[in-house]
Amino acid sequence: MSQIYEEDYADTLSPTDYQFAKQHLTLKGLLKPFKGKGEYETLLQEIEFDISRLELISQRLINDTKNKLPIKYLPFYLKKRRLKNGSVYLSWKYLKTEINNGKTKRIETEGKQLIFDAFTHSNLSDADKQFIRELEIDRLTLNFQMRVAIRTRYLITELLPKFDELDTGYKR
Repeated sequence: MSQIYEEDYADTLSPTDYQFAKQHLTLKGLLKPFKGKGEYETLLQEIEFDISRLELISQRLINDTKNKLPIKYLPFYLKKRRLKNGSVYLSWKYLKTEINNGKTKRIETEGKQLIFDAFTHSNLSDADKQFIRELEIDRLTLNFQMRVAIRTRYLITELLPKFDELDTGYKR
């Protein structure tokens, strides 16, 4: 990479970006024995905080790469998708405008195939390809961590009413 373009070049995530996930979203922490509803509620609050932190990291990754090399000149970009369950996932988007019968039509496709196509059909340097590979690893890792947090949140919210039922039955 040329010194001239160094500040225009995007950065991927650093190990410190994943430090909180290493401390909070590990199986060791999630599989500890719980002693009651209060501990599950505390864990649920921690998971909500972790989900919002993952969203911030995802948004920063998008912002830090969208107008910088090599993403700046590629026909695709990272985009945030919010699902019904409240989670945010990163995906690759390709926006193309086609003209049919004098009418413009925007076609948006997504997927990892865009990455593989860029590796094989473009004039990217090895450094650019390596950057895109690292960016894809960051995207996959963030999405995986989000899935784990969302699933855990779902399981805990499903479990909490059972404690209430148990308490109601016990007091009789």
